[in-house]
Amino acid sequence: MTLTLSPTHIPLAGYGIRSALSRIARPFGGMLQKMQCARLREAMTKLSDQQLSDIGLTRADIPRHAHACIYGAAE
Repeated sequence: MTLTLSPTHIPLAGYGIRSALSRIARPFGGMLQKMQCARLREAMTKLSDQQLSDIGLTRADIPRHAHACIYGAAE
């Protein structure tokens, strides 16, 4: 005796489900970016002035540079 399983097809409103998931995920994506930006700023503040200078930055540049790295804004 052979047991054969056939997939059950449950019709879903394709774009409706994607749209709903997108609306749910969007705030989490923004929150993730904010967390990444904060962590990058924190890591950069731990660099010495010489290390920052070596990469062409000053302490005053850290917030702008971190934001540009995470959000892709032009520097």
